[in-house]
Amino acid sequence: MDTQPTRPKDAALDALYLEAHREFLVRQRSPALALTLSFLLTGAGQMYNGEYLRGLALAALYVAGAAGAVRYGYPVLLWIPFWLWGMADARQGARRGNRALLDRLAAEVAARKPSA
Repeated sequence: MDTQPTRPKDAALDALYLEAHREFLVRQRSPALALTLSFLLTGAGQMYNGEYLRGLALAALYVAGAAGAVRYGYPVLLWIPFWLWGMADARQGARRGNRALLDRLAAEVAARKPSA
């Protein structure tokens, strides 16, 4: 079997890729989990994604709409859209966050990549 030894530049590049991959695995967000959390509690998916203000605002709108529906007899259809939109937004937020994380890690690897 003819194998060539790993060159130092290749080893350094492999280490960069491995470090970036590990960071992605640790910091990525699951779109399915974000959606599920928002299904259970409006705004929780956004908070899981790190969008705390957005999650709190959405939860406040949901609670205000639900309270208005109960107190003043508004149709349920007026506050359910906040719940549905919150689930879709949490899923998309996780995907946006993962894409931004990948872009940042790729830029870091490219900047630290040993020159040929």
